[in-house]
Parts: sequence; structure tokens; C-alpha cells
Amino acid sequence: MKKNIVHQGLLLLCLFSIAVSSLAQQLPKLKVSNNHRYLVQDDGTKERKPFFYLGDTAWELFTRLTKSEVEKYFQVRKEQGFNVIMTISHNEVKEKNTQKEGANYPNRESFTPFLDKDHLFIPESIVPAYWEHVDWVFKQAEKDGMYIALLPYWGNLYAQKERANLINNNEMAYNWGYFMGNRYKDNTNIIWVIGGDYEPWDYKTKKFDPEEYMVSIANAEGIADGINGAKKQFDGGNADYSTSLMTYHINEGLSSSKYFHQLDFLDFNGIQSGHNMKDIARNYQIVEEDYNKSPIKPTIDLESWYEYIKVRKNGKWEDPRCSAFDVRRNAYRSILAGAMGYTYGNNNVWLFFRKNQNYEDKYNPTNNWDSDEGIYSDGARQMIWMKNLFASRPCSKCIPSADLIPDTIPGDIETHIQSALAEDKSFALFYIPTKQVFNVDLTQVTGKVACWWYNPVNGIICDQAGKEMKTKKPFKTISRQKKTRDYQFTSPTNQDWVLILDDVAKKMPVPGTIDLQTK
Repeated sequence: MKKNIVHQGLLLLCLFSIAVSSLAQQLPKLKVSNNHRYLVQDDGTKERKPFFYLGDTAWELFTRLTKSEVEKYFQVRKEQGFNVIMTISHNEVKEKNTQKEGANYPNRESFTPFLDKDHLFIPESIVPAYWEHVDWVFKQAEKDGMYIALLPYWGNLYAQKERANLINNNEMAYNWGYFMGNRYKDNTNIIWVIGGDYEPWDYKTKKFDPEEYMVSIANAEGIADGINGAKKQFDGGNADYSTSLMTYHINEGLSSSKYFHQLDFLDFNGIQSGHNMKDIARNYQIVEEDYNKSPIKPTIDLESWYEYIKVRKNGKWEDPRCSAFDVRRNAYRSILAGAMGYTYGNNNVWLFFRKNQNYEDKYNPTNNWDSDEGIYSDGARQMIWMKNLFASRPCSKCIPSADLIPDTIPGDIETHIQSALAEDKSFALFYIPTKQVFNVDLTQVTGKVACWWYNPVNGIICDQAGKEMKTKKPFKTISRQKKTRDYQFTSPTNQDWVLILDDVAKKMPVPGTIDLQTK
């Protein structure tokens, strides 16, 4: 009898240990901060850690990679500082002259999401083995500290009336959302992304379409109800959204705030500055518009100009291709304009291109997904220097501050300097995209000012000539008496630079070296 009790006790202890181990592996849920400007990890502590959202775009993650390739991809992105992976539940790109296309494209284990192409986005018609692979990817992402920003479907292709008539009513959008929400209700590493290049308007008349608007709301409500185990019935968007984190992926040159800012399901705004020539360098302007809206909600550029993709001019893809510099410019300027982070994209990675596969020519990829123009590209590797810089200052408490530069020329997109000032005015940051002479109002920064040049290409502290300062000291210190409203600076060399101004008395760490936000 005693032996059985001991065995039962050991069994319970083992089960408890397994349960605790399983819970310990879960990432903290993400929530909106108390000031509604950024996200925090809900780790159970009173002072929740600010979450710097650094995303990568991997639209075809579930279909194009084997399990070992998924592991490789996550590991590389983890080492590069990424913590969010944005993807769709199904495939987007079709292959030339084949039946392998769109939403029912098979994964690398040859399983399709649905039984056939005539039963898409119907929960009763899913192929279990495909979704078990999706489940596995979620778990692998969690092991590597990654959150998944998941689109339940690509609205542009499968809900837009002029392109397809698949998700053509509220009930279907709601039911698919309910299935997805219920299946992943226990996943703490999920961010729900409604839409998908999807603007609720009639593409022929260019006017708002209330029916397509409601389809997106139905999908969001379905997700929330599925998570909560609520009665399965569409109720015009009414749901308990407190258990989910949602945003919206919209068309190029727009923010979700245009249509959804006031709605309860939208926790933070999603921008797509995109790939059109007129929009590729103006994401900071869209961020500023969101930043000033009421009620206050966080915002982020979910899709900026992809590294190595061409630019769209008058509906056609043309040179030049996006460079690492273009990536840096969009990333830094959007964050200093008030965004809670940034989503990077690479034209060879989002579709996981392989030279020997039969892809459409539409996107003109240049090299394999795991090449130096893919996951090891310059733009991707340089994102960690940006993340480290913003982690070395309490940047969640920054305020966009255009008047730090009194002679800024509004609308000059190519040379625009974006700046931000700490709430307590103890530091300021400036992103300078080109070699410039510019004036700064130093009276807005408190105390004696330490001046640093930070190279966004390699994360190195430099002197006025642009050379590395091995002593890692400010290139200049300005006394209170010499501070003016038009103090002149000249960026070191003909590239982009970040200028950091600190109140010496605050004893800030060397830019890019210490994560203050963990304290």
C-alpha cells in the first residue's frame, strides 16, 4: 500500500514537473501599455517590460520550408534580434503553369490546408496534417522566443469582390475566425492580423464598401469568440476582445486607422508604407498621423519597402531595388516618429525563394532565401544595431519632437531628419539620412550635454570624422553656458547617422550597449 502511495506521489510529481516545464516555456502574452503607446510583456510583474517589436515578414513560412529549415530560419532571425514573425495561415504565390496555387498550396510534406480548392476556409474541410504542421511551427517559434503575427487569410485575394468571391459573407469570415481563434486560444505567442492588403472599398468605384468592411469585423469577432469559447454566432462585431491582441494589415500608403481606429478589436494600428514610389520613404508621416489620433493607440509599419525588391511605378515593377540604407531610413524614422517598433521585409525571404523552383516572375527575386541576399542580408543584420540602440535608452518614454530642429524643411522626404525627445528631456535622438549641416535647439535637453555619433550600419560609436572611438566616449560635451537654440552639427560622412544627446548628469550608458528597459 505504502509502495503504491509512493509511486502515485512520484507520478503526480512528474506530471506536475512536466506541467510546470510546459508553462515555463510559454512566452508572456503581449498587451498594450498603460499609456497606449507601445506593447508590454504581461509577465506577472507590476512593472511590465516594454516590448520593442522587431518583426520579419515570412508570408509563406508554413508552406515553403521543411521543419529543419524552419528551425534554421528562426535561429538566424533570433540571433539578428527579431522577435516577431508575420505570416499567413496559407500560401499566397502560385507557380507558373501548375495547379499549385494560392490558398490550397501544399506544404513541404505535401499536405494542403483544405480538402480541395472548392472548399477553402471552411473549418469542416481542413486537412488535419497541414494544421498540425502549423501547430508545430508555433511551438518552435516559442522555443526561440518568437511571437507569430498571424493573418487568418489574405483578404486582398480571397475576400475582395473584384478578385475573388470566396469569403463572401459575414458568416463565413466569422466561422473561419472562430475556428482559428479556438484552435490557438492557448497560444501566448500570437498576434492576430486581420485583413491582408485589404481595404474595404469598391475597386471599381473607389468608394467605401460597407459589406467588405463588415467582413473584416466578422473575422475579428469570430477570433475573439473562438478564443473565449463564446456562443458561435455573429453579433455585428460585439465581442470580448480583452483576451486577444489584434491589428490590421491594409493597402499600400495607408494605415488601419483610416477605417478601424475607433473599433474595439483594433489594439494597435498597422501601416503599410509599401512599395509604391510615392510612398516608400514617407512612412514617418503616416506614423505621425496615427500618433496624433484619439483615442491613443500604438502604431507600427507592418509592411515597408522590402530589401531587394524593385519599386512600383505606375503599376509596374522597376529599378532601383531597395537597399540596406532604404531599410534603415524607414525603420529609424518611423520609430522616432512614434512607432512602437518596425517590421522588416526581404524580397527573397518572404516567399522563401529557391532558384530551381517555378515561381511567378512578378516579384523578381534575386537569390535564395538562405543566401547573403536572403536571411543573411545587410539590412536584416543591421536591425539588431537599431534594436540595441533603442534598448540602451528608455525610448518607450520618447516623444516625437520636430521642433528640436528649428530649420526643418517640411516635405523634403529624402533629407528629412527625424527626432525624438525624452519626456523628462534627459536625452534626444536624431536620424540623419544624408550628410548634412543642421541646427539643433539644445535648450530642450537638460543639463550639460554629451554628444554621440552612432553608426547604424555597424553599431559603432564614432568621432566627428566617422572613425571608431575605441574609448567609447562622446565626441563632444557641451556646457550649459554654450547651449543655444541653433547649435550647429555636421554629420560625419556621406551616409546615414544617428545623433544622441544625453544629459551628462543622468549617466546614460554608451549607446547600444545596455538594456535599460529590463531595469
